[in-house]
Amino acid sequence: MIEIENNDLKKGLVQKFGTQEKAAKALKISRSSLNQKLNGKREWTAKQIQFLICLFDISSSDIKTLFFDQKC
Repeated sequence: MIEIENNDLKKGLVQKFGTQEKAAKALKISRSSLNQKLNGKREWTAKQIQFLICLFDISSSDIKTLFFDQKC
C-alpha cells in the first residue's frame, strides 16, 4: 500500500499552497481525500506521486521513504 511515512509532505503542501484545501485543488482531489492520503487511509495514484515528485523536486532516494510502506 502506498502511504506517507512522515509529516514532511503534509508540511510542504501547506507551505507551498497555504492550506490543505488549495493543495487538494492542485491535486484535483477533495480536501477529505487529501487528508486520508496523508494519514495512510487511502492510496496515492501514480499520477499524484509524479505530480508531487515534480512539485517538490523529490530525490529518488526519498521517494520510498515518503510514499511506500516499509513493511514489504
